[in-house]
Amino acid sequence: ATPGNPLEGLMGGTIPVGDTLLAWWNLLTIATTVATVLLTVFFFHHQHRGRSSQAPPHRPDTPLAVEARSGLVGRLENGRGLSTLLALMLFAFLGYWFATRGLDLSLNIVNWSFLALGLLLANSSLHYADLFANGARVAAPVLLQYPLYGGMMGLALQSGLAEQFTDLIIRTASAESLPLVGFLSAGLINIFIPSGGAQWAIQGPTFISAAQALDVDQAVVTMSIAWGDQWTNLIQPFCAVPLLAVTGLKLREIYSYCIVICLACAAPMMLGLYLA
Repeated sequence: ATPGNPLEGLMGGTIPVGDTLLAWWNLLTIATTVATVLLTVFFFHHQHRGRSSQAPPHRPDTPLAVEARSGLVGRLENGRGLSTLLALMLFAFLGYWFATRGLDLSLNIVNWSFLALGLLLANSSLHYADLFANGARVAAPVLLQYPLYGGMMGLALQSGLAEQFTDLIIRTASAESLPLVGFLSAGLINIFIPSGGAQWAIQGPTFISAAQALDVDQAVVTMSIAWGDQWTNLIQPFCAVPLLAVTGLKLREIYSYCIVICLACAAPMMLGLYLA
């Protein structure tokens, strides 16, 4: 839907949000998928109720603490004055930025906005430093896996393996089955390339060309790729790493539930694409 996107020329323009996210069939698919998840989780809860008690989550080791100092420096570090002053200075700059440039968001502006909010909400600058140190440790498993998945993504992109797989799958598709083929292939590719943008860059051109050749609605094909990507996020460990790090749970404690929910959600998702 964004003007100037890389596929705008191939698609002959942009696709309105009303034809994708806000389409009646997509809203119906969202509702039925959420209902399926709730029913599945309720079934799990009913089956396990009374048979086992919930063990406390595996919390991280002793939180990191930033050493406090005494004297004037200690009073500044432990008071709200310094952190509030820094936050107000950042908010003043952000106010000037948005007043003169409008809603012009960049990565730096987003980072500074969160920094200003963090400093304002923290009890002191030392408290914020302590929160930051512990947050960095929680994020460490995610940061460690980025190069690994980046390498897998690079191999799939540079070798042409993902494109060849997409081309092979698409040759067997018809006008009626193209959205379902897009859904299933996107789900499979997402396991190895857990990035919606990279996945669309690989599959988008081929599936849009196929949609034009088979006279299939481009909005439906686009959403089939998006739904396939979301579908296997449930069994893609990379997507669960931040949640696991925050809660202290282990992957083995949730993975069996994720697999069952993933399989259960396939039905409403594919039904929605079929109705489209």
